[in-house]
Amino acid sequence: MLALLLAIVCVVSFADRVAGQTPDDDEDAEVDRAAGPDDDDEDARVDAEALRRQAAGRTDRPLVGQLEIVLTAELEAPASTQAAVLGRTAFVPIRGGRLTAVNLDSGAIGWVVGAAAEHPPAAGDGLVFLATADGLTAVEASGATRWSLPVAGGFSAPPLWDTGWLIAATRSGEVLCLRARDGHVFWTRRVAAPVTARPAIAGERVYVSLEDGNVTALELPTGNVAWERRLGGRGATPLALDDRLFVGSTDKFFYCLSTEDGKRRWRWRAGGAVVSEPVVDARHVYFSGLNNVLRALDRFNGSQKWITGVPLRPLGGPLLLGDLVFLAGVGAEARAFSASDGRLVAEYTGAVDLAAAPQLIPHAVPEFSTVLLLTRDGRLQLLRRHLDVPILPLTQPFGVPVPLVPPPGFTG
Repeated sequence: MLALLLAIVCVVSFADRVAGQTPDDDEDAEVDRAAGPDDDDEDARVDAEALRRQAAGRTDRPLVGQLEIVLTAELEAPASTQAAVLGRTAFVPIRGGRLTAVNLDSGAIGWVVGAAAEHPPAAGDGLVFLATADGLTAVEASGATRWSLPVAGGFSAPPLWDTGWLIAATRSGEVLCLRARDGHVFWTRRVAAPVTARPAIAGERVYVSLEDGNVTALELPTGNVAWERRLGGRGATPLALDDRLFVGSTDKFFYCLSTEDGKRRWRWRAGGAVVSEPVVDARHVYFSGLNNVLRALDRFNGSQKWITGVPLRPLGGPLLLGDLVFLAGVGAEARAFSASDGRLVAEYTGAVDLAAAPQLIPHAVPEFSTVLLLTRDGRLQLLRRHLDVPILPLTQPFGVPVPLVPPPGFTG
């Protein structure tokens, strides 16, 4: 009887891990180490089993649509990093230390100015913010320079604009907080190690991932340290909500931390390094790992909604196009998956590899959102899901009721 009970416990434990129903929430577990070779092997076995069961539980269904290019603009040179977007204009750093403005409706090139961005720029308050080798520069939509701030040594991560605040991190391990519209410096705070990813802001705090594996929360008005939390590896770009912070790590875990005190709510063994920012919707958080796996977890308790393998090495994190989760690869391929069950529903294959990670251009109707692509041959393209207009009965065109039955007394 004892042997039977032990066997049942082992089977249930393995089944729960394969199905991914619960995260690793053992707060006392040692997290200050990266997963070793044995962990890698076990991760691969568990992921393979989960993916096998997923495939076995589904019938083959054709793709419901394609992703299509709706705009192409020819740049003067290939992009050197991601763009920044203000309204319907993209500001693209291109090779040769220049910045160019591209109209996202017509594809027309507005201007090209000399501005060598070392990282993806930020945008807000009608300005584009460039982290260069020797300072910060704010460029107006016209191409004119609004202000500049010398910073010796340059920057270790992309700048962040959020509701009038501008956050920048230097290679020397300092975090700067500025008023975006005029470059006034509110405070400077030295942290334990250089920042390695774009910061995040939520509420009255700014969150930064450091080279030494720490995630640090700073008070936005003062720069004082609110809390620090050490991960098992270097953290990626965090996603901050009011009450929780999501961040992937090179230790092959995906973390959910409390924004109040940094305490770990839960973590998920990802099977591969998670080096890009996740995305969330009303119920779930989506992230990809360098083991070519895309996951959806319950954003509140960390239980796994679905897992799917992707036939490409992710370039950047996932993006949300309405009810689709979009993921591009380091080559010229992209896939879109159903947010409800992870089923592949749309795909795109381009002719030229991408020069930078794709970026979401949101729309008031999420299904009409587009993805900005920058290719290695010097093109900017907008990619959108193909939407067929359904044929519906013409009962209320433009909001005007149209009777489909004869009115009283009609004899014609």
